[in-house]
Amino acid sequence: MTSLQDLVDLIQTHRETILQEWVQRTRVHETDEFRQTRTFAAARVDFFVRLQSIWARPDDPAPRTALDRWIRARCTAGENSDTLIRRCVTLRDAICQVLGTAVERAPQATLLLDGVHHLFDEVERMIYRVCQDLAMARTVEQLRLAHEVSNEILMASDLEQLLPDVVRLIASKLSYMVVSLSRIEDDGAVSWAWTGEYGKTVQVGRDREKDGPFRLNAGEGIVGWALEQGTTVIVPDVLQEPRYIPHPYIRGVRSEIAVPLRQGGRAIGILDVESRAVGAFDEHDRQILELLASQISIALEKSRLFNIERKKSEYLALVNDVGRRAVGVLTVPELCEQATRLIHERFAYSSVGLFLVDPIRPILLLQCAAGAYENLTPPGYEQPIDQGILGHVAQTGQPFLTNAVQHDPYYYQPFQEMGATQAELCVPLWTGGRVIGVIDVQHTDTDRTFDEVDLLAMTALAGQVAIALDNARLFQDLERSVDQQTRLQEQLIHNEKISTIGQLVAGVAHELNNPLTSIIGYADLSLQRSQDDQTRSYLNRISKESHRMVQIVKSLLAFARKEQPQRTLVDLNTLIRDVLRLRAYNFRVSNIRLIERYEPDLPLTLGNANQLQQVILNIITNAEYAIRKVYSRGWIEITTGCDTIQDDQVIRVRIRDSGTGIPEEHLPKIFDPFFTTKQAGEGTGLGLSISSGIVREHGGRLLAESPPDEGACFTIELPVCTAETSTGRDARPATAIARLPLKRILVIDDEREITDYLAQVLTANGHTVETAFDGEAGLRKLDQVSYDLILSDIKMPGLSGRHLYNAVKTRQPHLLSRLILMTGDLTSPDTQQFLKTARVPYLTKPFTVHELEQVMAAVSEGQ
Repeated sequence: MTSLQDLVDLIQTHRETILQEWVQRTRVHETDEFRQTRTFAAARVDFFVRLQSIWARPDDPAPRTALDRWIRARCTAGENSDTLIRRCVTLRDAICQVLGTAVERAPQATLLLDGVHHLFDEVERMIYRVCQDLAMARTVEQLRLAHEVSNEILMASDLEQLLPDVVRLIASKLSYMVVSLSRIEDDGAVSWAWTGEYGKTVQVGRDREKDGPFRLNAGEGIVGWALEQGTTVIVPDVLQEPRYIPHPYIRGVRSEIAVPLRQGGRAIGILDVESRAVGAFDEHDRQILELLASQISIALEKSRLFNIERKKSEYLALVNDVGRRAVGVLTVPELCEQATRLIHERFAYSSVGLFLVDPIRPILLLQCAAGAYENLTPPGYEQPIDQGILGHVAQTGQPFLTNAVQHDPYYYQPFQEMGATQAELCVPLWTGGRVIGVIDVQHTDTDRTFDEVDLLAMTALAGQVAIALDNARLFQDLERSVDQQTRLQEQLIHNEKISTIGQLVAGVAHELNNPLTSIIGYADLSLQRSQDDQTRSYLNRISKESHRMVQIVKSLLAFARKEQPQRTLVDLNTLIRDVLRLRAYNFRVSNIRLIERYEPDLPLTLGNANQLQQVILNIITNAEYAIRKVYSRGWIEITTGCDTIQDDQVIRVRIRDSGTGIPEEHLPKIFDPFFTTKQAGEGTGLGLSISSGIVREHGGRLLAESPPDEGACFTIELPVCTAETSTGRDARPATAIARLPLKRILVIDDEREITDYLAQVLTANGHTVETAFDGEAGLRKLDQVSYDLILSDIKMPGLSGRHLYNAVKTRQPHLLSRLILMTGDLTSPDTQQFLKTARVPYLTKPFTVHELEQVMAAVSEGQ
């Protein structure tokens, strides 16, 4: 009964008033019996009299106010209306038992018994009313606080900070002892936050494993029960619930309520509240927490979407920045390096790799790597296109994302040193309707995962990189095409220059041949007539040097000649010597020593002498350049010989030099068209390519080697001419010339020195000679006199030798068999065509007396 002690103390202050009122109401006089009854009542019923008297004076609210305050205090202390009423009923029954005894001794106590019942009815009604008022006030307050918490929850935008903020608000505002909030993330991990001591302490964390401290496994524990059912679970006493699993961080829990967070018809987390009191949660708590759970779900989704949009905005800005920087690069290697480095720097991925599909083999070639890949992948790393996530993306053309690679069947990691990859994202590079490569990014940090924003960003970036790669390739192709076109143009200009030089050389050679004819002729005549040894020595020197000039002129003419590549028997020893004469002066001024080792009985080969001369000249010119580029002097060694390769005899020409040599990486490419290591304007890159083609057309091969520190060595292999390949060879042996019968000869030439020389030579042999200095004078003499032989130059002012031939053919065709033409210009296509059509004997200036006599003898025999 001590629970009503406060009420007793309150009534004690109204004791006398209660007694007086009781006497007046019972109308009992002050008698001994009354006094005895009064004493009994004072001793045994005094407390109850005072209770009844509380409501007897409506003008005194103090008792009711005090009782109201007491009821509120008891409710605040945790007692509800049912508990208070049960205690009042127990007290009322005890009072009624005592009053029953009092009625037996004092009948007046009957009125008191009625008053007790009336009093407790009033107390019970007051308890109900006060408790309802308190419950309503509590509900209103909690709703207000819940609304305040909801507003703060909905205002939150930071997903990482949302969980700790929410549990702190709920615990502090709604006076819950322990509040925890767990959320299932997209990758299966659980993010959690919990608070104790009414929000004073907050702990946060993230569990990837299913056995973490705030695990969310359906059916396990109270939270798993709520997650499985999808509805709120209230446990008044957890010690009586077999499903309860004690929490490692929270001790002394007695009651628990778990409310699921729902989105899209599925549970995404649990709001869990625990108390150390039994039965601490009722329907009112359910409603409040379910309201908060719905608000938390909305806030989580809003925060997730907000973070996605924020991350999307940030990533798209990064994509724009990376794409802008990458698109400006116009070479494929530099573009790959730039894109890989920027992705690693801007997006902070653990590793980044850019692979391109090999156009021929079914492999992926690593172009560039950054991050963990960078120091592990060897240069030129290749991965088969049917392996790993890379190969899957390259074959399907679809992006691939996984945040648990250890459970993915496509995952393949060739580099164990790189560490445990947790997540991988791979996107294809599309261009022209085909996959040209992939971008692969990985995370090794367990707290880092990929989401739809990463996929969106990398897909958008892959499109820009693919376009940039396509543009870089097109630019390189265009640059190569422009370079090739420039080289072709340079080659055309070079060819035009060569053609011009050829024409100039032909003109110069023609002009030289005429005086050389006179010099050689007069030297020969003087040698025949001179008896002085000193004079003969001088004449021999003049003749020798003149013949040397003839060979130089012939070499120039051979170089400039533009005839069709007709095959004849070629003596390579002689051909090489002719080429070396052309470069003799350059070798001397460049301090280059020639080492010539010719095999004396070198077999002949069937080929075009001019083309083979071009091959020898190209190689020797390159050797000379390689020596002059670095050294002030050097040597070139030329060796000829014969060898047998697989039962076939071949002629081998080796040309070595003491120059800088050829770098090993350039050796496979030196015969490619337009490949050159020379500076712009120093070479076209076509010389060795053309030379290799010429040698192949001759049935041979051109080889190159360059041992370290030994210069370069080129080897020309050509087949030996056999009896089967020697058809058409002009091998007429030289025969002695019989003395010609005396002839009447007409010499026509615009060079007076040549006509005088020929007149003296022929006159000395007993012939009758007349001369004419142009075609018209010669034609007039032919009309007047009959000649046995006619010697006519082809190129003359006025009426040329060609026109003279046509006139004779028309007017005196019988004289064509007596006509011998002379020319110093066999390089002219017109001259070559004319001689081919006319089919008359001809002499090439300069010629010797012996050559003249041979032709004259042949004409005489034909007559």
